[in-house]
Amino acid sequence: MLTFKKITFLCLSVFLSIYSIAQYKLTCRIENYAHREVKVFTLFGDEAEYVESVQTNINSAFEFSFDKKEVGLYRLYLDNNEYFDLIFNNENIQLSTFVENPVYNMKVIESNENFQLYEFLKMEFMYKYKIQILEQFMSIYPDETFTKTVEKEKAKQLKEKNDLLIKVINLNKNSFAGKYLTYFKEVTAPEKLSIEKKQEFYRKEYLKSYDFSSVLMLKSNAYQKVVLDYLKLFRATDADVYYVAGKDVLDHIFFEEPVIFNTIFEFILNGFETIGLVEQSSKLSLEFGDLCSDASDNLKARIKANTELTIGKKAPDFTVQTLSGQTYTLSKMKSNYTLILFWATWCGHCQLTIPTFAEAQQLFDAASVDIIAISLDKDKKELNEFLSKNPFPWNIACDYKSWDGKQVIDYSVYATPIMYLVDKDLNIVAKPYDEQRLFRELEKILYRN
Repeated sequence: MLTFKKITFLCLSVFLSIYSIAQYKLTCRIENYAHREVKVFTLFGDEAEYVESVQTNINSAFEFSFDKKEVGLYRLYLDNNEYFDLIFNNENIQLSTFVENPVYNMKVIESNENFQLYEFLKMEFMYKYKIQILEQFMSIYPDETFTKTVEKEKAKQLKEKNDLLIKVINLNKNSFAGKYLTYFKEVTAPEKLSIEKKQEFYRKEYLKSYDFSSVLMLKSNAYQKVVLDYLKLFRATDADVYYVAGKDVLDHIFFEEPVIFNTIFEFILNGFETIGLVEQSSKLSLEFGDLCSDASDNLKARIKANTELTIGKKAPDFTVQTLSGQTYTLSKMKSNYTLILFWATWCGHCQLTIPTFAEAQQLFDAASVDIIAISLDKDKKELNEFLSKNPFPWNIACDYKSWDGKQVIDYSVYATPIMYLVDKDLNIVAKPYDEQRLFRELEKILYRN
């Protein structure tokens, strides 16, 4: 007869056995990669987010536990700048590959999801290679008859690639891999169309070929891939062409899940700002920003920065205590201009770029530009240690509140580094997104002087 204690112990044993079974892991061997590092990242969206690093053993193998990890797409980087992707969907994964070209050489030993994924990715590698060669021929070979032959061959390769894709998707349409691979479909306009007609074709047909309703696909780069490929179709010198293309995307997904709309909206804004399409980013923010009441704080800050803190508008005044104990008020600047720099010691981009500002101090002085660097650090010791190794010749302030700091909120800082260049009247004259654009702004000031 079972006693209460025995029943309790039995239930606990069953629970623990189930729990232990649920500890899924990745086992992988990378030929000729012994005692080297593998960095694991999630690929949920357009940016890879670091998870952890693992070391291979003497046999070039390693294990990685998916304990408490989310279902989705992961990217593993090797120390030779090669990488490969995998899907985790609550199953053990066993892989084998080579250090050179790991995608093409991938062998999936265990994992239905990744078997399906690599049934396509390995062949896609060859199709991409063939199509790239054909496109090079088309761009340099002057014979029109030969060019038409190459165009037909390219169309044939694209069709074969799409046919393979459909075949692989049909292995399991409801798997994560099956759904993810639908976003690899090639939508191509007839070659005989003019550039204008091709763009018209893509505007009508491209976005309709993809499903933007799956929240699960936010755990991959699927939506970002489709949107980026769409924007690439509109290569033009007129920046407003990209604005129209971005607007097309947002109009198309207007009635989808808010979290999907917000994610794609933020991806487009980030992309536009990165390549200097500031005005177009602002126009999209003005047109669609009111639709994002349930957006993340990061997207709301970006929209505010694009609508309320644009070039020509007034910069919020502020008074801060610098690390040297001085009181600094923006509106009392002694120079003609001030660069307001939001940064942090934990920001990798800041670590690379800000020291170049110190090296260019003479350029700042010649342009009569002062700098107030507002740190988003929380740890006073870490900030002081960083500054002791990297002494900067300008005012530095930090309230140790990170993203909750007053100036950070007032200036809608959503990333680091963020820069605002303002004049004596507190007019925002530039919002350079990197050091190259900043130095170009300084050159413009010197030219005017």
